[in-house]
Amino acid sequence: MFVFSVLVSLGFSQILALPGEDAYQRAVAAFQQGHFEEVLSSLASLPAQEAERPAPYNLKALTLMELRRYDEALLASEHAQRLDPDNVNYIYNAVIVYLAKHDFPGAENTLRLGIQRFPQSSRLYEGWGEALFAVRRFKEAELKFRKAAELDPNSVSAQVALAKLFHAIGDGEHLGAPASKAVQLDPENYLACYYHGKYLLEYRSQSAEGRDYIRKSIALSPHFVDGLIAWGTILSDDGRWAEAAQAYEQGLIGDPRDSRLYYRLFTAYRKLGQLDKSEWALEQYNRFVDQSTAQTGPASPKPASTNP
Repeated sequence: MFVFSVLVSLGFSQILALPGEDAYQRAVAAFQQGHFEEVLSSLASLPAQEAERPAPYNLKALTLMELRRYDEALLASEHAQRLDPDNVNYIYNAVIVYLAKHDFPGAENTLRLGIQRFPQSSRLYEGWGEALFAVRRFKEAELKFRKAAELDPNSVSAQVALAKLFHAIGDGEHLGAPASKAVQLDPENYLACYYHGKYLLEYRSQSAEGRDYIRKSIALSPHFVDGLIAWGTILSDDGRWAEAAQAYEQGLIGDPRDSRLYYRLFTAYRKLGQLDKSEWALEQYNRFVDQSTAQTGPASPKPASTNP
């Protein structure tokens, strides 16, 4: 869901701030692998003194968000912020939780208060852009993302955010610059690779190089759903339906509620003559589409996939 921003906001400095704590290290590793229940188990095994530090509460908040336990996530985030009120990443992560909960007023209020305290924070302007992106206020989001990039010209996540926005609105003219700069700043950033690959494929007709970047994005983040969907589409266009189905199945590990994966699996299984599987995939697709409509209504925006 928000893996990119989440991983950036965890930060290696926070991991190193708790040396020798095997349980915390296991929790971080489990989070990065998408094993969220295991994260909570590892955090629960921390000694009381270590458990009351801000980083475990921050990690707990992000994990609970991934499990869609949003109110609990916000409580854990508030605890992390009380313990370390000057950590801008914790404020940013609270915003991401509000967005996952589809609570735009909560996100915006948190951002306004945060920017009052930290007016030069690139991270918070980026978060504000994400909040605006989530409710499809794209022009305003662009201004916030550009402000974030201005405050920190070396911010990969700000460049990725701009690339995401321009890709979402189909603006190939402006997509290339931030996508290319993001890859230059960090060639191992999976979202930078993804948007650069999409730009090359969709706007530059550089098929081979674009495919390489899409493939690299999922090599760097094996359960990255958008990357796996893009790769599966490439494979299906080549008639490689079995490999495409494998890509979509891998995506379900990253987000088993993503209806797009089930619809693509429905098509892939049907092409492979696996009719039972095809019917199952279509049933799952209808189930999650119905749930999404019941929870948010057809016009409700999806939360932005964050750019880290």
